[in-house]
Amino acid sequence: MKKVIVAAAGLMLAGVMTSTAFADVSFSGDARARFKYLDEYAGSSSKNSFFDSRARLAFVGETKGGAYVKARFKLANGKWDGTNITRGSHSHNISVDYAYLGVPLGAVTVEAGAYDDRGITPFTIFADDADTLQAIYSVDNTKLTAFLDVVAEDASANNNDDVMAFGLVLDQGFSSCGLVAGVMYQHNPNTGGQEGLVAGLDVTGTVGEMTLSGGLGYMESDYQMSSDDGYGLWARLDAPMGAATVSVIAGATFEGYTPDWGEFDAFYVLGDYYMISNGDMIGDGGDALWGVLRGAYKASEKLSLSAQVGYADMDYASDNKAFEIGARALYNVMDGVRLQAMLGYANYDEGSDPLGFGLELKVSF
Repeated sequence: MKKVIVAAAGLMLAGVMTSTAFADVSFSGDARARFKYLDEYAGSSSKNSFFDSRARLAFVGETKGGAYVKARFKLANGKWDGTNITRGSHSHNISVDYAYLGVPLGAVTVEAGAYDDRGITPFTIFADDADTLQAIYSVDNTKLTAFLDVVAEDASANNNDDVMAFGLVLDQGFSSCGLVAGVMYQHNPNTGGQEGLVAGLDVTGTVGEMTLSGGLGYMESDYQMSSDDGYGLWARLDAPMGAATVSVIAGATFEGYTPDWGEFDAFYVLGDYYMISNGDMIGDGGDALWGVLRGAYKASEKLSLSAQVGYADMDYASDNKAFEIGARALYNVMDGVRLQAMLGYANYDEGSDPLGFGLELKVSF
């Protein structure tokens, strides 16, 4: 409760600053409540059903000169368990997503603070947390970001074994296509620590009404903590057909390369992108080939439906293979209120076969 009071006091202080240093302060946020039923997600005999919820509140304060402060925090983020988590002294009660400042200097903006959107592409690393100092050059369709992140700080008096990451990310738009390319190097002076190069390239373009996208990713062996450098590639086709859209997503990873499955949209059950995902990090441990066929249909202004089948062939974990099928429905109840339902099933050659159902109500403002 004390933390909530402190947060509320901070927001009131932000409101007071509106009339002094800040020319404008705006608030936004969202909240969700979900029900999940997960069968065989933790073994062949496991069954689990539960509710969870969270609320998020964000604010942006901007000075008359264009400098800004951005922050967002989460409240009561966790499973329902009789309020033991959300009313106790847990980090689920309140936590910071990001809190940083920005100062525009012509075409370059300097940002510093706690950041939650560090990444190159979703197929490499994306939307990671970082304590960062970065410079962003932005002109027309060109955005170039140079960053320095403190990954871990050695607090001992006689040591300087800090883990640092630095890199460049280019986001370039053209008339009918665009690309994102980036490189990051993580320096880790600690023996056996995660260190090395990560690079990625994503390209998106249109051909008639169709959208084509694809990309490449690379991770040095010491970064992915393996004996070999890892690499992967992916491609996607989105073809609209009236109110329907057919999508084909396919990819391959080699030598243990693992995409950021928490940010890369492909499978419903496999991976870690959706609320019924089982957390299977496809590619982690060897080579993998995978593909997804998805159909989406806009039934009305409020209702959207989709269904898909997917397949993954993994040459590690005893040459396991997995097939999944799933469906999803999104319904806009009213402005800022959305209801989502998902159902999915995955069949593995070896191991348990997860069946998941999720229902989510979300309010955004």
